[in-house]
Amino acid sequence: MASYSQEQFWLGEAEQARYTKLAVNLMLAVSAGMLGEALALARRGHVATADVLDVIAASALGSPMVIGKVGFLKATDYTPTFSGLQMAKDLDLILSAANATGVAAPLAAFMCTQYAAIRARGEIDQDFIAVVKVAQRLAGLAEGREE
Repeated sequence: MASYSQEQFWLGEAEQARYTKLAVNLMLAVSAGMLGEALALARRGHVATADVLDVIAASALGSPMVIGKVGFLKATDYTPTFSGLQMAKDLDLILSAANATGVAAPLAAFMCTQYAAIRARGEIDQDFIAVVKVAQRLAGLAEGREE
């Protein structure tokens, strides 16, 4: 059997695995949005994107996801490994699950709007990390060009 992570976990016989997958993908989506805002703020503060990415990757926030995306972000390469379309679908599932279980999920709802923005620009088939471009646009920054 193929493995998608270094470890495998038994979570229960019902829907526990599905809820766990949705919880992990919620954190992934929010992390991508947070990274976009952080990069926009740093760029507005005249910090080179490559430099702030190196600092973030070396910090306590340097998760495997962040470290894995640094090279792609530096190159503005949004070739999909997990597309924005897939993330948008998961966010819809997350909101449905949150509604069904009575959990408030304002960050999931916010990230839905961010993925709707890249969908509107025809970028939804790019990698999910392309959502960082939304924060850049909201800050009036040109993609890939340091100010």
